[in-house]
Amino acid sequence: LVRPVHLQEIATAMNWNETKTSIEIGTLLTQGKINAKPFVIPEQQALLELHLPHVLKGMKEVKLKPIREAIQQNTGHDVEFIQIRLALKSLNVRLE
Repeated sequence: LVRPVHLQEIATAMNWNETKTSIEIGTLLTQGKINAKPFVIPEQQALLELHLPHVLKGMKEVKLKPIREAIQQNTGHDVEFIQIRLALKSLNVRLE
């Protein structure tokens, strides 16, 4: 399993910062170039499954940061950007 705590290890190994690492991994996951299963956090996916469709209805553009902020505001829970990307992919929604 790959969890957010592992991003720092990956970032160090790649000589990247943690943000770049998250973006690069998220892009590879979205494109289907790496297996998503090790990255899935079931609790966050369950939360997104319940709330993401409602958040998307109110958005003009599909962007990660506004989605994350809306989920936090609506639920009081934080979700990782990679988890949002995985949830969007499962809904067949593309990022703009």
